[in-house]
Amino acid sequence: MRERLGPKAQEELNQRRLTESLRFGFKSRPRPMSKKFIVNAIISLILIAIVVYFSGGIEVLREIKNLDLFYLFLAILSLFIMYLAMAYRMFHLLRAMKVKVKYFDVLKAHFAGMLAADFTPARMGYFASSVDLHYNYKVPSEKAFLVALGPQVFDFITKVLGGSLGILLIASKLAEIQNPIYLYFGVLVLVAMIAVMTLLMFSSRFVKFLIWLSSFLKHIPFGSFLLLPVNKLLNMVERMQAHSGIIIKEMWVIIAMIAIAWPAKALSWYFVAKSVGITIDSGMDEFIFYLLFQPMLTILEFLPTPTLAGMGLSEGGAVMVLGLYGISSAKAAAFALVARFKTTLLSLTLGASETVELARKAGEELKSIFQF
Repeated sequence: MRERLGPKAQEELNQRRLTESLRFGFKSRPRPMSKKFIVNAIISLILIAIVVYFSGGIEVLREIKNLDLFYLFLAILSLFIMYLAMAYRMFHLLRAMKVKVKYFDVLKAHFAGMLAADFTPARMGYFASSVDLHYNYKVPSEKAFLVALGPQVFDFITKVLGGSLGILLIASKLAEIQNPIYLYFGVLVLVAMIAVMTLLMFSSRFVKFLIWLSSFLKHIPFGSFLLLPVNKLLNMVERMQAHSGIIIKEMWVIIAMIAIAWPAKALSWYFVAKSVGITIDSGMDEFIFYLLFQPMLTILEFLPTPTLAGMGLSEGGAVMVLGLYGISSAKAAAFALVARFKTTLLSLTLGASETVELARKAGEELKSIFQF
């Protein structure tokens, strides 16, 4: 038989329930996340429409209609190889931290992360793979976050090096590119992201600084509603740092997987180009061109813009750069669109059902994590 609570005790119980409600998704208040997504989607679609319109409109659609499906299949297969390598490094790091998990389960989580990345600004949705590992496969949150964050630092370093070299090679060969400020800005953003991610993994002082900084949230409108999930996230980062040494210990495995993933992505773009009938005469081997062209353009996807993973920006950049090599705007736009949406198509195969299951288990807390 339940004991009756006095007014004071009942008030304390209600306060605890409110706190738990805030902690697990703020169920008592509507969330602005959907509005932000709609705005980002509208901006992205407008940019895509502008690129397609000024690239010939109907001609772009005709190029897509006439795709060589065999080359498209090879492009998707190459991308799948990249996914296998990226998932393996997560799996290897988890096993190195004594976490028992199946490789196929990690692969499904990676697919879910890649799918989310296609629909979030600066591709931050990739960390849905960590959330998926935690909720669907019971991986401790700090370890799940580490195996996504750690390899991403090496990925960004690769993009900075490859993208910067691509900018320099193309700029030195073609005088028409006199001042690609947005590409250089993208490099700077990636460098800043590398610095922040490295500090999150290895610097306890940096995390303590963020905890101190978060205390000011209660002084801004609606800040008190953010304070609990922010503190929860920062506490998880503190726990993650206890395992961060594994990234240094296993860095050669990470680098080996990048040595597979980067060329596989370049090969995927090469086959996409062939599927729309593009041949590049750049003075270098065509595969080498895409090895540098790919990280240079994907830099734009990581810019913190109000778009879905830089949608519209990277397509515009592709049309500009390929146009300098004599490729028609229609073919260049078709290439850029196919290169983007074949990634989404592949991610949907395993990522869609995985994301539905994740949403069922994580509920509103998933939204609160994506908020950051």
